[in-house]
Amino acid sequence: MLDGFIRMRIFTELWAHWLAKQENLCLQTPVVLFRSEQSGAPDLGWAPLCTNLKIIRVTGDHDTMFDGENLDALTTHFQSALM
Repeated sequence: MLDGFIRMRIFTELWAHWLAKQENLCLQTPVVLFRSEQSGAPDLGWAPLCTNLKIIRVTGDHDTMFDGENLDALTTHFQSALM
């Protein structure tokens, strides 16, 4: 668990560093972010990069969002996003 936390922390720092070097980086197409209930920034830093961002909260965390009791809701949200 600690290993995963450290990796995510390093990734977040690398992502922020890379993002700071980019100029005029912004997606114009619709973007859907499926966000687990874990704590953190609701948009995970994507809002400044996407002018048309939709955030969908998904039951569970990154380990449990695909579990049986959460899968029906996730697939329903996914199908809606595709439409």
